Amino acid sequence: MEIRGPVLLTGATGFLGGHLLAALRAQGVQVTCLLRPSSDASGLEGSGCSLLRHTMDQPDDALIQAVTGHPTVLHVAGAIRALDYQAFLRANAEVTQALAQACVRAPTATARFVLVSSVGATGPAVPGEQLTEAHAPGERTDYGRSKWEGEQCLLALKDQLLCTIVRPTAIFGPCDREMLAVLKLARLGWLPAFAGPDQIYNLAHVDDIVHGILLACGAPLPSGSCYLLGGGQEHSATDLAVVLGRVLERRVSLLPLPRAVLWMVAAASELVAAILRQPAMLNRQKIPELTGYWSLDLSRARAELGYQPRVELEQGLRDTVRWYRQQGLL
Repeated sequence: MEIRGPVLLTGATGFLGGHLLAALRAQGVQVTCLLRPSSDASGLEGSGCSLLRHTMDQPDDALIQAVTGHPTVLHVAGAIRALDYQAFLRANAEVTQALAQACVRAPTATARFVLVSSVGATGPAVPGEQLTEAHAPGERTDYGRSKWEGEQCLLALKDQLLCTIVRPTAIFGPCDREMLAVLKLARLGWLPAFAGPDQIYNLAHVDDIVHGILLACGAPLPSGSCYLLGGGQEHSATDLAVVLGRVLERRVSLLPLPRAVLWMVAAASELVAAILRQPAMLNRQKIPELTGYWSLDLSRARAELGYQPRVELEQGLRDTVRWYRQQGLL
């Protein structure tokens, strides 16, 4: 796996982007981090990367200059929370389009543009089936719809720009804050069961997802290729409760949350968010996602990328819990 550098990386101040930056630098790859003007870059000090700033909303001369001289562009930046669909669309689709158009117009060719999308772009699988790259979009959140639109913006340029799309599953690991609420509740002995004890989850440690993305950066793939990236094993809600119990050294039981209860909680969350003019932590759009079956077919990534997830769920959760405790968060 040879990655042509220097690499232009967006989203380096985030959870996944930060781990990608560390992995690239560990391989000796030169990295330029493209940040929004408002991004806090203090966490990048000492990383050995170069910094550029741009709003990334228009393929203007400044953005074209930013991408010039970077054979590999790795686009990770995006929004996971926003006030409305239009805000998601601007962050997850229009920025992708502007960055890709800048690469097409740059005087030096981009050898590979890799877009980090999400399994949320299509939504969960039907119970009893596995999600594949060819899965038709189903019921999705505004976030998922915007990630799908970002993919379409890039694919529209695939004949002019060699590009690859990766769709990671739910990711956890050190520096992640999304798993914290689940672990805090599990420490009290409970794990929410949104769709019963047999609901299927595919969770991936960040190291495995980073490995898969870097494989996509270095592999000679047809333009427009898309790959699901996930954990090596799938777990039912019951399995997950057992593993959490071993990690936290206490009994963890499933807490059934009927769909009607979930709907009422989500509606209340939306109301509070509307009053405060802040993105809702939980909304009714998320219910199909929370109650969905996330069984992934990783055969394409295994065959064409050589992707092999290595971190077992229990090992990864212990790693994550250790980091939370070191930070005084758990």
